[in-house]
Amino acid sequence: MGHQSLSERFWSKVEKRGADDCWVWTGGRQTVGYGRINVKGRYFGAHRVAYELTNGPIPDGVGHHGACVLHSCDNRLCVNPAHLSVGSHAENMADRDAKNRQRGVSQPGAKNPNARLSAEAAQTIRFLRRSTLLTAPVVAKLFGVTRQTVHRVVTRQAWADVPDLALGACA
Repeated sequence: MGHQSLSERFWSKVEKRGADDCWVWTGGRQTVGYGRINVKGRYFGAHRVAYELTNGPIPDGVGHHGACVLHSCDNRLCVNPAHLSVGSHAENMADRDAKNRQRGVSQPGAKNPNARLSAEAAQTIRFLRRSTLLTAPVVAKLFGVTRQTVHRVVTRQAWADVPDLALGACA
């Protein structure tokens, strides 16, 4: 069996869908969530390789980062050439900021796309920890989160914008 070309090897690791849909990279991934592929002993972003296979070399860019390949769909695993374009690092950061996608910037409560709790769950966690003998590990297990998350909710480091449960006065 002969060696596959880079193009054959690359596209065999892509789940192609409709022309306007994301084409999902199914091969290896970088720790930050982008696809990656080994080309002659070096790893490259799968989206960059997809761009080059379709459009030719990525033009040189200004600055330390050079030219970036931007996703119009914001899906890090997408390699659909229709969703990819070349831009500067500044344009990539402006797009990130406009879409509020800053990594590591904590967004409060329900505005955080990675939130594992609802506002109601945060209220209940605070109530359970403050009014019962349930330990943080027990409450964490009940809600499927870590005890550190429970601590952050109780101390208002997380879900600070959510008020405590308003319990009616006892008669």
